[in-house]
Amino acid sequence: MSDTSYSRAILETDTDPDTLAIRLRVKRQPVKLVFVGLWLCGWAAGEVSVLLALFWFGMEPIVAAFMLIWLTAWTLGGFRIITDFLWELGGYERLTVSDHLVTVTRAMPFRRRVTTCDASAVTNLRATHTDSEVASLPGSGLKARRDLGTLKFDYGNYTIGFGMGLDPDQGRDLAALIHRRFPQFAPRG
Repeated sequence: MSDTSYSRAILETDTDPDTLAIRLRVKRQPVKLVFVGLWLCGWAAGEVSVLLALFWFGMEPIVAAFMLIWLTAWTLGGFRIITDFLWELGGYERLTVSDHLVTVTRAMPFRRRVTTCDASAVTNLRATHTDSEVASLPGSGLKARRDLGTLKFDYGNYTIGFGMGLDPDQGRDLAALIHRRFPQFAPRG
Protein backbone atom coordinates (compact mmCIF):
# COMPACT_ATOMS: atom_id res chain seq x y z
CA MET A 1 0.00 0.00 0.00
CA SER A 2 1.35 3.37 -0.95
CA ASP A 3 0.58 5.98 1.67
CA THR A 4 1.35 9.42 2.96
CA SER A 5 1.49 9.84 6.71
CA TYR A 6 -0.01 12.59 8.87
CA SER A 7 1.16 11.42 12.31
CA ARG A 8 -1.14 8.44 13.02
CA ALA A 9 -3.30 9.25 9.97
CA ILE A 10 -2.35 7.44 6.77
CA LEU A 11 -3.65 8.46 3.37
CA GLU A 12 -4.34 5.31 1.39
CA THR A 13 -3.47 6.08 -2.22
CA ASP A 14 -3.98 2.61 -3.70
CA THR A 15 -7.73 3.10 -3.72
CA ASP A 16 -9.87 4.36 -6.58
CA PRO A 17 -8.46 7.66 -7.94
CA ASP A 18 -11.86 9.30 -7.36
CA THR A 19 -11.77 8.29 -3.69
CA LEU A 20 -9.77 9.60 -0.76
CA ALA A 21 -9.24 7.16 2.10
CA ILE A 22 -7.72 8.16 5.45
CA ARG A 23 -6.86 5.51 8.02
CA LEU A 24 -6.16 6.50 11.61
CA ARG A 25 -4.59 3.98 13.96
CA VAL A 26 -5.64 4.06 17.60
CA LYS A 27 -2.94 5.57 19.79
CA ARG A 28 -1.36 2.72 21.71
CA GLN A 29 -0.18 3.02 25.29
CA PRO A 30 2.27 0.13 25.86
CA VAL A 31 2.23 0.28 29.67
CA LYS A 32 -1.56 0.18 29.71
CA LEU A 33 -1.61 -2.71 27.22
CA VAL A 34 0.78 -4.76 29.38
CA PHE A 35 -1.16 -3.99 32.57
CA VAL A 36 -4.53 -4.82 31.03
CA GLY A 37 -3.12 -7.96 29.42
CA LEU A 38 -1.90 -9.17 32.82
CA TRP A 39 -5.21 -8.16 34.44
CA LEU A 40 -7.07 -10.23 31.83
CA CYS A 41 -4.96 -13.27 32.80
CA GLY A 42 -6.15 -12.76 36.40
CA TRP A 43 -9.69 -12.26 35.15
CA ALA A 44 -9.57 -15.60 33.30
CA ALA A 45 -8.18 -17.31 36.42
CA GLY A 46 -11.09 -15.86 38.43
CA GLU A 47 -13.59 -17.15 35.88
CA VAL A 48 -12.12 -20.65 35.96
CA SER A 49 -11.85 -20.69 39.77
CA VAL A 50 -15.48 -19.73 40.32
CA LEU A 51 -16.73 -22.17 37.67
CA LEU A 52 -14.73 -24.99 39.28
CA ALA A 53 -16.03 -24.03 42.70
CA LEU A 54 -19.63 -23.97 41.48
CA PHE A 55 -19.63 -27.26 39.62
CA TRP A 56 -17.15 -29.46 41.48
CA PHE A 57 -17.50 -28.45 45.10
CA GLY A 58 -20.70 -28.51 47.08
CA MET A 59 -21.94 -25.12 48.22
CA GLU A 60 -24.85 -23.91 50.22
CA PRO A 61 -27.55 -22.40 47.99
CA ILE A 62 -27.04 -18.84 49.27
CA VAL A 63 -23.30 -19.03 48.56
CA ALA A 64 -23.92 -20.54 45.12
CA ALA A 65 -26.44 -17.75 44.33
CA PHE A 66 -23.91 -15.10 45.36
CA MET A 67 -21.21 -16.78 43.26
CA LEU A 68 -23.49 -16.83 40.21
CA ILE A 69 -24.29 -13.14 40.62
CA TRP A 70 -20.60 -12.34 41.09
CA LEU A 71 -19.63 -14.49 38.09
CA THR A 72 -22.17 -12.72 35.88
CA ALA A 73 -20.87 -9.26 36.83
CA TRP A 74 -17.24 -10.43 36.57
CA THR A 75 -17.87 -11.91 33.10
CA LEU A 76 -19.62 -8.79 31.78
CA GLY A 77 -16.88 -6.53 33.15
CA GLY A 78 -14.20 -8.75 31.66
CA PHE A 79 -15.81 -8.69 28.23
CA ARG A 80 -15.92 -4.89 28.40
CA ILE A 81 -12.19 -4.80 29.22
CA ILE A 82 -11.44 -7.27 26.42
CA THR A 83 -13.25 -4.97 23.98
CA ASP A 84 -11.22 -1.96 25.16
CA PHE A 85 -8.01 -4.01 25.00
CA LEU A 86 -8.70 -5.13 21.42
CA TRP A 87 -9.62 -1.56 20.41
CA GLU A 88 -6.31 -0.24 21.69
CA LEU A 89 -4.32 -3.21 20.40
CA GLY A 90 -5.59 -3.25 16.82
CA GLY A 91 -8.29 -0.63 16.41
CA TYR A 92 -8.49 1.97 13.68
CA GLU A 93 -10.79 4.50 12.10
CA ARG A 94 -11.12 4.91 8.35
CA LEU A 95 -12.73 7.79 6.50
CA THR A 96 -13.49 7.19 2.83
CA VAL A 97 -14.65 10.16 0.77
CA SER A 98 -15.90 10.14 -2.82
CA ASP A 99 -18.38 12.14 -4.86
CA HIS A 100 -21.05 9.52 -4.07
CA LEU A 101 -20.40 8.26 -0.54
CA VAL A 102 -18.74 9.29 2.70
CA THR A 103 -18.01 6.34 4.96
CA VAL A 104 -16.67 6.28 8.52
CA THR A 105 -15.47 2.89 9.76
CA ARG A 106 -14.38 2.11 13.31
CA ALA A 107 -12.86 -1.36 13.49
CA MET A 108 -10.92 -3.66 15.77
CA PRO A 109 -10.10 -7.35 15.59
CA PHE A 110 -13.33 -9.36 15.15
CA ARG A 111 -15.70 -6.35 14.96
CA ARG A 112 -16.36 -3.16 13.07
CA ARG A 113 -18.99 -0.46 12.78
CA VAL A 114 -19.58 1.35 9.51
CA THR A 115 -21.52 4.57 8.99
CA THR A 116 -22.25 5.17 5.30
CA CYS A 117 -23.61 8.52 4.15
CA ASP A 118 -24.91 9.64 0.76
CA ALA A 119 -22.44 12.35 -0.29
CA SER A 120 -25.19 14.59 -1.65
CA ALA A 121 -26.51 15.01 1.92
CA VAL A 122 -23.09 15.62 3.54
CA THR A 123 -22.32 19.24 4.41
CA ASN A 124 -19.96 21.33 6.49
CA LEU A 125 -16.97 19.00 6.82
CA ARG A 126 -14.76 20.75 9.37
CA ALA A 127 -12.03 20.30 11.93
CA THR A 128 -13.10 21.02 15.50
CA HIS A 129 -11.54 20.92 18.92
CA THR A 130 -10.39 17.48 19.89
CA ASP A 131 -12.61 15.12 21.81
CA SER A 132 -9.51 13.47 23.27
CA GLU A 133 -10.86 13.60 26.82
CA VAL A 134 -13.86 11.55 25.79
CA ALA A 135 -11.98 9.48 23.21
CA SER A 136 -9.47 8.28 25.79
CA LEU A 137 -12.15 6.92 28.13
CA PRO A 138 -12.65 3.17 28.33
CA GLY A 139 -15.14 1.92 25.79
CA SER A 140 -14.55 4.81 23.41
CA GLY A 141 -13.87 2.58 20.40
CA LEU A 142 -16.74 0.91 18.61
CA LYS A 143 -19.22 1.93 21.29
CA ALA A 144 -18.31 5.62 21.07
CA ARG A 145 -20.93 8.11 19.98
CA ARG A 146 -20.89 8.60 16.22
CA ASP A 147 -20.29 12.35 16.60
CA LEU A 148 -16.92 11.97 18.35
CA GLY A 149 -13.82 13.03 16.47
CA THR A 150 -11.78 16.02 15.45
CA LEU A 151 -13.18 15.95 11.90
CA LYS A 152 -16.95 16.34 11.78
CA PHE A 153 -19.57 16.69 9.09
CA ASP A 154 -23.30 17.16 9.06
CA TYR A 155 -25.54 14.49 7.58
CA GLY A 156 -29.15 15.58 7.72
CA ASN A 157 -29.99 16.06 11.40
CA TYR A 158 -26.89 14.15 12.53
CA THR A 159 -23.29 15.10 13.12
CA ILE A 160 -20.80 12.37 12.24
CA GLY A 161 -17.24 12.43 13.60
CA PHE A 162 -13.90 10.93 12.64
CA GLY A 163 -10.50 11.08 14.27
CA MET A 164 -11.02 10.42 17.97
CA GLY A 165 -8.01 11.87 19.74
CA LEU A 166 -6.58 13.41 16.55
CA ASP A 167 -4.70 16.64 17.14
CA PRO A 168 -6.74 19.70 15.97
CA ASP A 169 -3.89 20.93 13.74
CA GLN A 170 -3.71 17.58 12.00
CA GLY A 171 -7.49 17.64 11.73
CA ARG A 172 -7.34 21.02 9.99
CA ASP A 173 -4.67 19.69 7.59
CA LEU A 174 -6.81 16.67 6.73
CA ALA A 175 -9.95 18.83 6.34
CA ALA A 176 -8.03 21.13 3.95
CA LEU A 177 -6.87 18.11 1.95
CA ILE A 178 -10.46 16.84 1.66
CA HIS A 179 -11.73 20.32 0.70
CA ARG A 180 -9.14 20.53 -2.10
CA ARG A 181 -10.26 17.20 -3.54
CA PHE A 182 -13.98 17.59 -2.75
CA PRO A 183 -14.88 21.29 -2.42
CA GLN A 184 -18.59 20.49 -2.09
CA PHE A 185 -17.95 19.37 1.51
CA ALA A 186 -16.33 22.63 2.63
CA PRO A 187 -18.24 24.79 5.15
CA ARG A 188 -20.36 27.51 3.55
CA GLY A 189 -20.41 31.08 4.74
